[in-house]
Amino acid sequence: MDSKEIQIHFDQYVFAKGLSKHTCAELSFCVKEFLLYLESNNILNFELISEATISNYHHYLINRKKHTSNGKLSGSTPNHHVYALKTLFAWLYNIDAISYNPMLDLQLPKSYSTKTSALPKEIIKKLFSVTQSDLERVVLAIYYGCGLRRTEGVNLIVSDIDLHASQVLVRKGKFNKRRIVPINKSILIHFQNYYSSEHQNKLNKDVPFLLNSDSKPLSGKHAYGIIKNLRHRAGLNNFHITLHVLRHSIATHLFESGLSIELIQKFLGHQSSDVSYKYISVSNNRNKRKAFFQ
Repeated sequence: MDSKEIQIHFDQYVFAKGLSKHTCAELSFCVKEFLLYLESNNILNFELISEATISNYHHYLINRKKHTSNGKLSGSTPNHHVYALKTLFAWLYNIDAISYNPMLDLQLPKSYSTKTSALPKEIIKKLFSVTQSDLERVVLAIYYGCGLRRTEGVNLIVSDIDLHASQVLVRKGKFNKRRIVPINKSILIHFQNYYSSEHQNKLNKDVPFLLNSDSKPLSGKHAYGIIKNLRHRAGLNNFHITLHVLRHSIATHLFESGLSIELIQKFLGHQSSDVSYKYISVSNNRNKRKAFFQ
């Protein structure tokens, strides 16, 4: 297969795996950039790609400038490219397109972002205090209180929300994993109010839970827009606040309250507790252990 065929068939492969549209697009973009790098370096035969080739490409990623500005790639971006390459070469090897997988035993240094850190609880309270609608409050409840990923939140349907059991069903998380996420009693009221205003009298419960002002499914971009508006309204423009930062924040606050890393891993839907540890910004003065899930 030439580069164009590899790109087409790889895109079809990741789509068939049932990954989210965002993940599929990200994988496709990373592979496209790698293929362009190979072509620019006159590497046209995939059998000639070695661990050294991958290491050189990784070094190039760490040092190259952004396409849209003069700055370098953000800290963790090269990790996304590495994951894409692991996916690409595992697929090529499994379909016998290559006889050797150079990513199999290759250990590359991980990059870490300096941007993503947990918000203090006082900032979270301030965000809630400036909300002006049930939608704004439930978006904060979903992305902070339940720690859902961007696509997990907007993909919720009404039947995923169990108000009686105080829990949310994530039907299709990362790697197609299902999990149950508890709704803390302090944020349950936001789910109840939003449900009453938007879905109480609707018979069909297999419709999107989060809706925009036109009663259409809320997009991830719109959900982030809500957070940006809250940040501006609260006078917190100097803080880096995104949907993902809210997820980091709840992980840190749960850890500080005494919840074990194993339960936090389950709560966030991580495959490894090592990943969960990286989400946590540990303070020197931890609060006394208290039950969060009650």
